[in-house]
Amino acid sequence: GVMCRRLTVGGAELTTLNLAGALVPPDFDLVGIFAQDETHDPQMVRRAKTLAPVHFGLEAAAAAARQMDILICSNCADLPEERPAQVVYIAHGANSWAQNQVRRYDGLPGIRAVGISQYSTTAFTNGTPTTVIYNGADPARVMTASSRQEARERLGVPQDAVVLGYVGRIAASKRPFMAASVAAYLGGPYTAMCVGPPCPYDPVKAPDAAICVPGMEDVSTAYRAMDVFVLGSESEGFCLSMIESWLAGVPFVTQPIGALPELQAQHGDLVSLVPSGGDIAEYADAVER
Repeated sequence: GVMCRRLTVGGAELTTLNLAGALVPPDFDLVGIFAQDETHDPQMVRRAKTLAPVHFGLEAAAAAARQMDILICSNCADLPEERPAQVVYIAHGANSWAQNQVRRYDGLPGIRAVGISQYSTTAFTNGTPTTVIYNGADPARVMTASSRQEARERLGVPQDAVVLGYVGRIAASKRPFMAASVAAYLGGPYTAMCVGPPCPYDPVKAPDAAICVPGMEDVSTAYRAMDVFVLGSESEGFCLSMIESWLAGVPFVTQPIGALPELQAQHGDLVSLVPSGGDIAEYADAVER
């Protein structure tokens, strides 16, 4: 079985469904996809239902536990009291929230952890066996036959603008409108575009100046329309949008968070970097570089 915190649009949730899609016979029999919280996005639920039966609540996962040999938990806040002997916990970060959640079952028998970066495994400090499997993205999700002009026409973006973009969950903790703040700071041809569904449990008000697309299944159009991706988040495990930007050929601006420092230690400069805790002027400088 596969369990996640909720079936909303986000990097951890997309990774969970990609994993579920790979658990196919004859090696695997996926008995269900379980979401702890009933908050969900219809698009994600539709996709999940093509892979396995979908259930909401810890009780559903506990009821199905006897059918499972292994329960894979992705970024979960809780584990069901009744569970298989083997549980694989996928850690998507190591911030204070993640540390508080894993503390309750870190070191318990049968728990193994997979981190999407080396940084993500640092939440486990009590002897849980850990493995790093770096995050990945589906190239088909960001490839499009649309031209830049067609993408901008579809999204209502001026053809001559320098578009600073964001694709992902519109949540306060993600600081999704940093692109809008930087565009306003730089002025001139700079325009901000934010693509993603509003987050009901972590809301943030959109600025009037930003072009906001509340959600779209074809995010490849958004990547084709933008010039630079601006990530305002100060905490990530291994940002899925960063990988998608690389695949789409879109320059990426971010602070040194999550997997990025360990990747740059191996491969050199991969983004236009903002200092930790950087302000709008420092983000603007990174954009112009």
